[in-house]
Amino acid sequence: MIAFTTLALLIVGILSSFRVGIKKDRLLSFCVFLLLGGVFTQFCLEMFSGNEDVFSFIWNSSPSGDIKIDIISNKYHYNLVLPFFIITIFAVVQNLIFRYEERRGLYNATLIFNLVALIVMMTSNNFVQLLCALFVIDILAMFIIKDTSACRRYILLNITADMLIFMVLAIINCQIDSLDIREILLYKQVGRHLDFIALAGLTSVFMKMGFWGFHIGLLALKNVRLHRLLNILFLSSPVSALILLIKFHVLWNASTLFAPYIHLGCVTSIFGGFIGSLITDNFKQKIIYWQMMFWAIFVEILCFSGFVWSAANVWLLLQFNVLMWCLYLVYYQGMRQNSVILLMQQNFKNSKISYIVFMLITLMIAAISGSLDGVYNRGNRYYIWYFAVLFVLSLSTALRQILFTPRKINPLANRHNPVHLMSLFALTMLTIFILQPHNLYTIVVFGWTFVFILFCMYSPLWRLRFAYKQEYIQNNDFIGQFYKYAFVKPLRLIGRFLWLLIDHLFIEQIIIGFCLSAAQRGLRFFRQLHKNTTLGGTIIVILIGLMLWFSYIMGGKL
Repeated sequence: MIAFTTLALLIVGILSSFRVGIKKDRLLSFCVFLLLGGVFTQFCLEMFSGNEDVFSFIWNSSPSGDIKIDIISNKYHYNLVLPFFIITIFAVVQNLIFRYEERRGLYNATLIFNLVALIVMMTSNNFVQLLCALFVIDILAMFIIKDTSACRRYILLNITADMLIFMVLAIINCQIDSLDIREILLYKQVGRHLDFIALAGLTSVFMKMGFWGFHIGLLALKNVRLHRLLNILFLSSPVSALILLIKFHVLWNASTLFAPYIHLGCVTSIFGGFIGSLITDNFKQKIIYWQMMFWAIFVEILCFSGFVWSAANVWLLLQFNVLMWCLYLVYYQGMRQNSVILLMQQNFKNSKISYIVFMLITLMIAAISGSLDGVYNRGNRYYIWYFAVLFVLSLSTALRQILFTPRKINPLANRHNPVHLMSLFALTMLTIFILQPHNLYTIVVFGWTFVFILFCMYSPLWRLRFAYKQEYIQNNDFIGQFYKYAFVKPLRLIGRFLWLLIDHLFIEQIIIGFCLSAAQRGLRFFRQLHKNTTLGGTIIVILIGLMLWFSYIMGGKL
């Protein structure tokens, strides 16, 4: 059951966090990989057995009910956990192969603990369990990023999103007087402001997923190592936002603003990701924009399927993750400690390596097109075409610039050969036929693969590379400037006005000034009493008499 898997992952994570020497660190990482593979094998056996079980215990009690820790094992949760379990294993393997971490074991432990938090969040039936797992995921994200200066915006946006979702859950709990997620539909009967609940919850989801307008936190991670960035994009805040959307859509969907807002966010994110990926010269930022486009179409597919998690979602998520790791190979071969496109072009001198990497990318494009064709229906067909056209244009343009730059532009770069690329296309189709014979006869798969290779040879948007040399475009954060002038500066002006009005004028000048003046007058009065003994003694006698008279009256009443 999933509870056993969670406990086993905790043990493996603790073992992986042990401090060992540098020479033994790789051996420890290999042992962790073997243990993780064993846990995954047991997980798959339990998943295929079809057994359902519930692990639950009461953590604490409250007036709203018991706070329980629930780990429910059923087919739905197995399918929900499966892709992220595989992605975590893939990240551990990548960490074992590439030498980028000084302490591989500790980094693997962070990934494993993050997977445990995701499992706890996915299987939760309680607000407290959900929020605790959500906060743990955000904390572990800082360890994955490691660069504190780069993650300030990321942390700020995630804290804001967490506070929004906390406020939404607090409002729901006050109305239904229950911490059980399964009872949130009661809010439709007893609660108010459904539109506010839906908009606030969706805004929190958009912030954590990095949708357009809220992506400045992820763009700030451009200096983070690419393998860490990919793990953030596939295993951290975007995934927790996806879980929130799956769990609370039944309530948020009751609002008439839910569908327009979610479609608006997805459409603008796909288009914004397309434009951003074309004009930025940083390869890591391109990957962030592509990931933004993917999460947008993924949410649209879920929306049109009623947010029902299926095997098609699992395959699409895994295939896009593999595509991003194929792009990691492009970065690994061409970076030489730099992720700028114009400098990456100069490092691709080995055509064999570039063609092999390009073949892997082409295979993944064919696989993704097949998966999109599998979820294609009358409702989402426009959104899928919208994403597919823009994504293929954007990705092929970037690969055209990196892998197949003509020698007249860069004498050291590869010269694209149409014969080689067409041979590669035939080999790709043969591979697809071997792996999935039925997809060979799907016109969509065949067509999109051909279009992708054709665009990599002759991209219609290739000449937009002039934007790479424009410092104003590359160095200016337009969304950041918008936030600065639309929110930060007005809030600073309001804060300064309130400081002058309340703190300086009202508190310092009126209240503190009055108290200071009263204290000074009191000191002068008592100073005069000490100077004039006759007057002081008379006043003291009068006060003693008043006290005796007051005591006599009160004593009579009592």
